[in-house]
Amino acid sequence: MFFFREKLTETIKLPLFFLISCLIIFFIYTFTNPIPTDSFISSVGTGAKILDLGDRSFYLEYDSNLRGSFLYPSILKIITIFTENFNLGNTSKLWNIIAISLTSSFSILNLFLIDKSCWNIFGSKVAKITNWLYVICPYTIFYSISGGLTMYLMLGTSLLTYVISRSSIFNNNYQSIGLVKTYIYTLFCAIYISSLRPTGAIFGISVITILLITTIIKLKSKKLSVSRKDLIKIICIFFITLFFCIYQLLSV
Repeated sequence: MFFFREKLTETIKLPLFFLISCLIIFFIYTFTNPIPTDSFISSVGTGAKILDLGDRSFYLEYDSNLRGSFLYPSILKIITIFTENFNLGNTSKLWNIIAISLTSSFSILNLFLIDKSCWNIFGSKVAKITNWLYVICPYTIFYSISGGLTMYLMLGTSLLTYVISRSSIFNNNYQSIGLVKTYIYTLFCAIYISSLRPTGAIFGISVITILLITTIIKLKSKKLSVSRKDLIKIICIFFITLFFCIYQLLSV
């Protein structure tokens, strides 16, 4: 990802160390001591007999009358197919480790994106406070070791926030993301997040619509300039994003 080219800021180093340390500790501890949840039969952590994903049966058991967005169940299915090669199912520790490793990795990526977005929008002081609020929040660890959908969604929203905070629509400096690239990155982010759940599709529709309205306003006020060719690209990307999000919203 393009944000990895940026250097680590001073505001992220200690929170990052703290978050990684906590994830490692809980990863090891829950291997033998899974943490109970409000469910009677499931828990969270690598050693959970049944990992509490949140709506586990909905995402893992097919029901002809109900259908969620396709991406998250597909990821869980791929994990299951992999573990079945070792004669292990979706209640095995290997399955838990893979699912939790993904959400824990996303949790770390979210911290990077939060830090960069706060730097771009508010500056170092807000970035420092926000980073610490994120890593000390108990739900950050909880959702990281649950393997659930929340960290997938937060990755999409954090990445989209970062793209917009770096966009030339709002920042006129040499590090800005160009107008067409802003829409391309927004397209991929919207496709990702709308493929996770209906609220992701609503979020994607809202963001791309507000982005286009802002672009039009700034073009009319001469605060932005764009060639006819790039304008056509932007409009095409907008409608592709809009149609995909609407399709995902109506298909679930």
